[in-house]
Amino acid sequence: MDNWRTVLRKVDRERWGSTGFGGVSTDLWEIRIGREVRRFRHFPDIAAYRDLEPAAEYASAAERHMDRVDVLVVTALPEEFDAAKAAGMAIASAGRGVLRWEERDLDGVPPFLWGEYRVDGRARFTVALARPTQIGGRATGPFAASLVDRLRPATLAMCGVCAGNPADTALGDVVVGEPVYEWDEGQQWASGFEGDHRQFRLEPRWLRAAQDFDPSGLASYGDASEDEALLWFLEQLHRGQQPRHHPARDAYFPSGTWQRRLAQLEAQGLIRREPTGEATLTGAGSALVRRRLYDDVDGPRQLPFRVLTAPWPAAAPSSPTPTSGAG
Repeated sequence: MDNWRTVLRKVDRERWGSTGFGGVSTDLWEIRIGREVRRFRHFPDIAAYRDLEPAAEYASAAERHMDRVDVLVVTALPEEFDAAKAAGMAIASAGRGVLRWEERDLDGVPPFLWGEYRVDGRARFTVALARPTQIGGRATGPFAASLVDRLRPATLAMCGVCAGNPADTALGDVVVGEPVYEWDEGQQWASGFEGDHRQFRLEPRWLRAAQDFDPSGLASYGDASEDEALLWFLEQLHRGQQPRHHPARDAYFPSGTWQRRLAQLEAQGLIRREPTGEATLTGAGSALVRRRLYDDVDGPRQLPFRVLTAPWPAAAPSSPTPTSGAG
């Protein structure tokens, strides 16, 4: 085929060659095969291809191999970065997690942390953790792209805090975006903002893994004490919601505890029951919730959190959180 010329050379699974279509050539072609991106380099003729320095090519390939990771995790905020770092650490030397994070500063890419995630004392995969200096898609996109191009991860993930819909989520719940879309992408008209939503669906096997995931074995998971359950109940009323209908109710009120605990709150003068049966806060209950929320600056170390899948808009701070899904 006169319009397709390829010269192959085997260097660390890379393919180098010459490509041309109808006499028009490019300096770089990329094709995606499975998880790898293999590059095609343009050469004007076969003599230029033969002039390549083999030692330099092999050294470059070896360097790239050492820099690669299995998983790249990106956060937007320093607080999210610190939380991800702590969550990934192994509690004990034989526990699952990263035993030691190492600082890496490679030429041409932002600095990141590197570690080996171990299970039962054996390394299962390598992970890199990084964050940009600014938030927002315009900063995070190029930042993540530069790391992906250098580290070649099999999996790219982003984690952080989200507002969520208080009617569907509770404190500590983990929301896996399905689908994910830009909430603030679009055009501003005189009548208002018109969104241009481009959705990104989660791969089916990842979606199934999230739906079937049981968080009870994680160090941050723990059953709610009776005091925490009662405070959660009062907090829902403080937000104008009825705890009876909240999806997280069973996590805070196991079977057989609902009526007894409501009677306890009513006896303490923290709630009163309406003729409809619904509970409302009394003045004393409202004061207790406000005081406890103000005093709780550290938050709980463990929670009966859930792993959920829901629509996840990447919204700017000034954008409203939609009433469905997680923000």
